[in-house]
Amino acid sequence: MRWKKGIKLWLSFSQGERNGIIVLLGILLVQLFVLNHLHWFLPEPETDFSAFHAAVAQMKAAEKAEVAKEKPTPTKPAMAKPEASIPVAYFKFNPNHLNEEGWQKLGLKNWQSKMILKYRAKGGKFRIKSDLQKMYSIDEALYQQLEPWIELPDSLPKTNYANRFNTPVDTNKKIPAHPKVLVAVNTADTAQWKSLRGIGPVLSKRIIKYRDRLGGFRSEAQLREVWGLRPEVVDRIAPQLAWDTTFIQQLNINTLPADSLWKHPYISYNLARVIVAYREQHGPYKRVMDVRQTDLVDHELYRKIAPYLKVN
Repeated sequence: MRWKKGIKLWLSFSQGERNGIIVLLGILLVQLFVLNHLHWFLPEPETDFSAFHAAVAQMKAAEKAEVAKEKPTPTKPAMAKPEASIPVAYFKFNPNHLNEEGWQKLGLKNWQSKMILKYRAKGGKFRIKSDLQKMYSIDEALYQQLEPWIELPDSLPKTNYANRFNTPVDTNKKIPAHPKVLVAVNTADTAQWKSLRGIGPVLSKRIIKYRDRLGGFRSEAQLREVWGLRPEVVDRIAPQLAWDTTFIQQLNINTLPADSLWKHPYISYNLARVIVAYREQHGPYKRVMDVRQTDLVDHELYRKIAPYLKVN
């Protein structure tokens, strides 16, 4: 246990050393007290700011002198000339043709007449007397003074709309019929689809894209599955469509992988995997209807996908 004795010997102090340590600690405490409380015994020196204040005052004086040089000498404002007083004289007038001088003779001020002339310059017209009162520059009192002299009707005559719709119709007149365009749904290109009313460039591309994914259209109901193609548009163009199911493209469920099968709109990814798994487990499909052996194909789904499937 030599190491314990070494540590004990190193940490032990003699009586003289312990006294020296106590004296040093006392000296340190006294120094700390003096440093922290020296301001109690010594007066604080006063700082002379007189030179600083004098320099600030000098700078402010120079700044004011500079501003005074740049500021223009005020001049006495010119008195606005009052508008020349024109004696009021009422006379018959049409507000659509009266000039500025004529308006001022009727008692209007310069700004009032200019506002009316500006309204007419922009195409404004006065059709009846009360139209003049709609101007912001004409108040109620002024309008009452001008109203007897305005050469405009009090109101517009009512139009007899009944006679417009009682005009006899010529039944012998032939109305040209629109040419009937026939479009082959499974072979038509975008230009042919756009020839139908209600089908634009965007819809024509969507129709062809969906047709290619399906493998061809078999019924009008499938057209309604095209995104953005409204039912009323399908109803309108239906008489102009030609159907030929010989162009239907079928998928071989005995050779295609799942990634190819699930690209069809009616076949989900899970169904494609089940079709392939059943084929690997039971061998090639002998009939298309064998896909109903899987749990994912019910009667309704089979009716939709059967025309697009084949086994050889």
